[in-house]
Amino acid sequence: MSGSHAAFANLNTGVTGVVRFGDSSVARIKGTGTVLFNYKNGEHRALRNVYFLPHLTANIISIGQLDEGGYQVLVEHGVMRVRDEDRRLLAKIPRSPSWLYTLDVTITRPVCLAHTRTTTPGGGTNVLATSTSPHCARWGARS
Repeated sequence: MSGSHAAFANLNTGVTGVVRFGDSSVARIKGTGTVLFNYKNGEHRALRNVYFLPHLTANIISIGQLDEGGYQVLVEHGVMRVRDEDRRLLAKIPRSPSWLYTLDVTITRPVCLAHTRTTTPGGGTNVLATSTSPHCARWGARS
């Protein structure tokens, strides 16, 4: 769950509802989408079906929502491992002294590759360029 619209690589605002927290407070869901983050080796990893709650002031990962989405969560010997649907490791999180599992990640944007052709004096040359356009087809992002 995230309160930051900018955190989403794509966002479907047609999904609505409410989330009830342990203290009985509620927050309105204003969409669901994909949040990309940089993995420690520089690769992008994706959390899908993340709720957008505009009034949320911290990003929260719900273990129940991960389970419902097909992710695998294993907590063993003070380390939580989260794997995606293909069982690739998304995160390895040590337990803090306060018994919390805090994931410190850098949220990123999709980088799309676009094939462009440039003309040089000696003839045509193909060039591969990158773009962070919000119209990346792979992620279904929209501006």
